[in-house]
Amino acid sequence: MKSWVNPYARMISRYIASKFRVWKPLAVFYNITLRCNLRCSFCNLWRRSEYREVDHENAVKIIRRICEAGIPGLGFSGGEPLLRADLVELAFEAKDYGVITSVNTNGTLITEGNAERLSKAFDYIILSLD
Repeated sequence: MKSWVNPYARMISRYIASKFRVWKPLAVFYNITLRCNLRCSFCNLWRRSEYREVDHENAVKIIRRICEAGIPGLGFSGGEPLLRADLVELAFEAKDYGVITSVNTNGTLITEGNAERLSKAFDYIILSLD
């Protein structure tokens, strides 16, 4: 069931409830891929290339389950999430449920051509400055 409650109000309400020992998650971070276009010395996720990504249909199911659980925030991470061709579509799936979306990226794949679309799909774009 899609929620039309303001996601920021839902997040604040969960935070306040957590102060009264009624713990519920404020956000989930979904490692949408382990692939990465960089080889940073401090990270070994890209070495795990033997792991297969979930296909689009199953990724949508995962996102719907997260959203239907009432979690107000969903962050896409990885690896480098922008390597996933359906990332924006998956983010819009979450936004359809009124969820706050974010993406953690190294930023190397953001171009003038995709920047506007990314800014519409994500409430927050978190850039790594390593």
